[in-house]
Amino acid sequence: MIEMGGFSTRANRTWAFARHIPPRQMVRRLALSWRRQMERIVAPSLDGPALLAADAPLPLFEPRPSGGERTAEGWRFTFLHRREASPALIDWRLGGVGPVNQLWRMNLHYFEWAEGIDDRAFVEAVEQWVAANPPFSRGASDDAWNSYAVSIRVLVWMQQLVARRGALDDALVKLLAGQIGRHLRFLEVHLETDIGGNHLLKNISALLWGSAAIDGRDAKRWRATGLRLLRRELTQFLPDGMHFERSPSYHAQVLGDLLEIRHALGGDPLGGALDTVIGRAAQVVADLAHPDGGPALFGDAGLGMARSPRVLREAARAISGRAFQARAVFDQPEGGYAGLRSANDYFVVDAGPLGPDALPGHAHGDIGSFEWSIAGQRMVVDQGVLTYVAGDARQAARSAAHHNTLAAPGADQGDFFGSFRLGKRCRIVRRDVQCRDAELLVTVEHSGFTGPAGGARHYRRIEARRDRIVIDDQLDRPLAGAAISFLVAPGFEVRQTADGIELVGADATCAIASDGEATIEAAVWWPDMGVERVTKRVRIALAGRSCRTTLTIVARKES
Repeated sequence: MIEMGGFSTRANRTWAFARHIPPRQMVRRLALSWRRQMERIVAPSLDGPALLAADAPLPLFEPRPSGGERTAEGWRFTFLHRREASPALIDWRLGGVGPVNQLWRMNLHYFEWAEGIDDRAFVEAVEQWVAANPPFSRGASDDAWNSYAVSIRVLVWMQQLVARRGALDDALVKLLAGQIGRHLRFLEVHLETDIGGNHLLKNISALLWGSAAIDGRDAKRWRATGLRLLRRELTQFLPDGMHFERSPSYHAQVLGDLLEIRHALGGDPLGGALDTVIGRAAQVVADLAHPDGGPALFGDAGLGMARSPRVLREAARAISGRAFQARAVFDQPEGGYAGLRSANDYFVVDAGPLGPDALPGHAHGDIGSFEWSIAGQRMVVDQGVLTYVAGDARQAARSAAHHNTLAAPGADQGDFFGSFRLGKRCRIVRRDVQCRDAELLVTVEHSGFTGPAGGARHYRRIEARRDRIVIDDQLDRPLAGAAISFLVAPGFEVRQTADGIELVGADATCAIASDGEATIEAAVWWPDMGVERVTKRVRIALAGRSCRTTLTIVARKES
């Protein structure tokens, strides 16, 4: 009986997730799965003519800091803030097998780490990879030959081959161009139209760059396919410029993809549609950057998960001739974010949906949550994300109880499960944002918590000014154990006072006063994948169905 109940629960939540997936995407996933099975039995040929074009584009962006290093003993690789050593013959399963280590291994296969190494080491690494990773072997799609990894790796190879061409002999250039052609032929028949979103834009970017970098009979086909998909997938960007997955880091990644497409093709191939989206998306990047230069961390986001807001803004400016300045006050009605900025202070709130129904993998329970920087320093921070592996840390990263909003035991904004799945979810039923000079008023209400104790609606009203945040929380019915959380950035001392809670930092002091009883608890912050920093969380219990909380800057050192 217990087993049947468990099966019923799993079936219900899986249906609540799957019912939002368009049938064509499900069919595509089945078709790709079948294709991979058949390819292991009869491996198709990926061979064909491919020569590096004489006018192949140089890289748009400066090389990333190298995550790989050739040493006297072999190699050292650092991804996700974890270092591993390899012998001279690279172990492409370095770091350990299994899902816990998969993202680390995939970073090895992305090859972004090779942008900063010398020419000899780069060629050695590519030759080793080719010899060790045949495309249709068992397990190849786990790390090396999944379409996302292929898209990232082949783009790096193309760009690095052009940048290093003068230092390589003609035979080697020809050999590497041939391997690039094989990657692109694989990619064009394994496009991630079953997933869509940022994955598919990565695929499109690789195909279009390939159409500009490689001479051969296939380049025209890659260009035609890429442009057809690009025109369609630009609709991933909402009218206010935010990418529909609503993660600031993934938004930055896909903006980088669009900028590279625009650079590789030497113009806007869509008659201005691409440039329009790039301009709007660049403004979003500017608005969602903290004074420290890093992005807001809503949803799956991290300080180092994408190119910096400054780099993206500069690239967009070079294309458009327009400077993208962060606005003093802004509202993104479709993306859901709204913010207020003054000097080195910055407040941003998520008053939008959890994410797209058909692709909620990077969504968190952060409706009504906010971040606040004072005097250039982050003070109230989003939980962030430590890992994509299903488990306690992944669940905590996504749950409303670990965001700066209201939640209760057994009541969340969505039924988050697995690594990327979301079953039942609440909806935004009311949203109102008023942007005034030096003031932001935000009202957001969702349709009700999910879970065994769910049902209650949460209404939040925020009045934000430079030195004061006033938050009114209301529930339409009692909710046992309901509490509001504020995660405090490391570097602030958190202490109880007679009047409430005080946050003391190097450049500012903030007092928190509330109708509810406030306590301080140990917590951790995950500002980037693989990074955990010890800090404190302020928890305020609701005595009834409403609560008013005021955060006031009582002292500041002007910078």
